[in-house]
Amino acid sequence: NLNVGTGRTIDITIKSKLKKGDSLTEIKTLRIKDISAPIGTINGIGCGNKCELKLKKEEMTDAIIKAEVINFVHDLDLIVASFKIKMPHYRVIKINGNKMNVRANDLFTLLRPEDIIEICDIKAYVTGSSSYRLKGIAPITIRIIE
Repeated sequence: NLNVGTGRTIDITIKSKLKKGDSLTEIKTLRIKDISAPIGTINGIGCGNKCELKLKKEEMTDAIIKAEVINFVHDLDLIVASFKIKMPHYRVIKINGNKMNVRANDLFTLLRPEDIIEICDIKAYVTGSSSYRLKGIAPITIRIIE
């Protein structure tokens, strides 16, 4: 196990004993890369900061919000702890957990085509490492299509 403290590199020492009894020691310096900023997804669909998803209001009901790191070498299990929903004509709703609640579902019935919804302030953590602070999670912008 490697436990990384501070810094941008880590030295790994490899010691081996050869068949003839000789020892061999090598030190390799590895660069530590930070985890990229995750994107928010709704029902498994997400596209990052510079786009909007087109969904029917029915697709918003009971939707699951997740956070994903794109093109990362390892699979990360990110758990969404909370998020906020901004909708036209309504106050911002804060939801704990990763699933739409009854209040949000009720408001979705009032949405009209072309309304823009933003799911933002997505708070998540890496399973097994709640002390690691993820970079800001890209919001989800949704245009209601019918």
